[in-house]
Amino acid sequence: MTGSAAIQASLYGSHALPLRPAGQVMQLERLGAMHQSRLSFMRSLVRRIMRERWQITPALMELDDQGYGRVIYRIQAPQGCYSFVLFSDYLSPEDRNDRVIATKWDLTMALVAGDLAAEVAAGDESYLQKLRDNVPKQEAGRVDSRVFVLSRANRSARNFDYVVEQLARGEQPDAAKIAKVGYLYRTTAVYGSGKLGMADWQKCRATGWTLPGRSALKCLSVSCYVISACYRRSTLPKPAARTPLHQWSWGSNATSVSVTLPAWGWRRT
Repeated sequence: MTGSAAIQASLYGSHALPLRPAGQVMQLERLGAMHQSRLSFMRSLVRRIMRERWQITPALMELDDQGYGRVIYRIQAPQGCYSFVLFSDYLSPEDRNDRVIATKWDLTMALVAGDLAAEVAAGDESYLQKLRDNVPKQEAGRVDSRVFVLSRANRSARNFDYVVEQLARGEQPDAAKIAKVGYLYRTTAVYGSGKLGMADWQKCRATGWTLPGRSALKCLSVSCYVISACYRRSTLPKPAARTPLHQWSWGSNATSVSVTLPAWGWRRT
C-alpha cells in the first residue's frame, strides 16, 4: 500500500513526478479505461465505514416466496441513523429495459434520514407507504427532503437465475461464468442533490456528510447491500427443492437476508 509520505514525495520537491497536462488526462478514451484507486469515492467510503465502525443491520424483511416485497436496512453512523429502503417487484420480460428511459425495475431504493423501521414497529407506516407509492416510479414520483438518494437496479438476465438454480442444488456458481457478465444486479441511475424533492447539498453538509460528500451518499446507496456482507453464508446446505434466494441463511446467527444480496450469497471454498 502506498503511504502518504510516498505520495507527498511524488508531488513535491526535487523528486516530484511530472504531472501530465489536463488535455491528455481528460481524454474520453483514457477516462473510460481508468480503474479504481485508493482515492476513488467507493474505496474512500468503505475505509471510512470501517474506521468509524458503522453498524448496518437488516431491520425489516418482508418478502414473499419469490423475493418480492420490502426491506429496510438500518445504518447507524456517527452522523446519525439512516434507513436504506428497498422495494422488490416483479418485472415482466416485456417491461425489462436497462436503458435510462425504462419505467419499471426489479429493485428501487432510497436512502432516508432516521430510523424508519422503528417507526413501522411503532405502528406508523405512513412514511414508508409514501415511499412505496413514489420510489418505484423514480422520475415520475416525488419525495421530500428526508430522502438523500434515489436509485434503481435490474437483475442480470444471464446470471441471476443461474446463480439461484446453482444455490438451490447446493452447488457453487462458476466464477468464470459470473465474470463474463460481472454482476447479478446493476444500477441504471442514481439521483441526489435535490432532484425530485430530495435533500440538497446544504442539508447533506449540515448533517455531517463531508467529502466525498454527495458522491459518498450515492456510493452508500449503491453498495449498502454489499457492505451488509457481514451476514455471509458459512456453509451451503443442499435443499430438496428450489429455495428462494432470500431465504438462504447467512452467518452463524442464521440471519435471513433479502433477495437484494445475491452477489454475496455464495463464496468459493
